[in-house]
Amino acid sequence: MTSGVFSKQYLQEALKKANLPCGYATILRYERDGVIPKSTSSMTMRLYSQEEIIAIVSLIKIYKEHHGRSKTL
Repeated sequence: MTSGVFSKQYLQEALKKANLPCGYATILRYERDGVIPKSTSSMTMRLYSQEEIIAIVSLIKIYKEHHGRSKTL
């Protein structure tokens, strides 16, 4: 298990590596819409554990498989 916390940029890089690139606004929309869990860190600086990043990538992958490409690019 990897310890530590990572920034939104690390999350975005993990999504890009999984062929699921999305911007920060999309991540916030996914949080708001319940696609992914809301960050437990402060609203101004979102931090994620390695486990949270893995789970978020998986959830977005499942979401996109069931809902196709987003109409908003």
